[in-house]
Amino acid sequence: SWINKLLNRKIFRHAGQLSYALFLNHAMVIDLLKDQIYPLLFGSAESFSVMLLKNIIFVVVLTVYSIFTILIVNKLVQTFKQKRCAAVQK
Repeated sequence: SWINKLLNRKIFRHAGQLSYALFLNHAMVIDLLKDQIYPLLFGSAESFSVMLLKNIIFVVVLTVYSIFTILIVNKLVQTFKQKRCAAVQK
């Protein structure tokens, strides 16, 4: 169908990989921000603007960290495959 064709495009495949990394990393990032970073930045303030800023920080940190972990995992997988192929060829 047209939905499958659309979602099979390269940009959506990469977005699916990122969404999986976001899913895997969100609990750790929430815990880190909630327990370590937010108290240092905001203290006990809980206004609308503070909550909005906390959410923006969360989305940015989660996205950056997830992209970083995707790159590391992909690099490790490539290195492992190269070493494995070299060992098999010997």
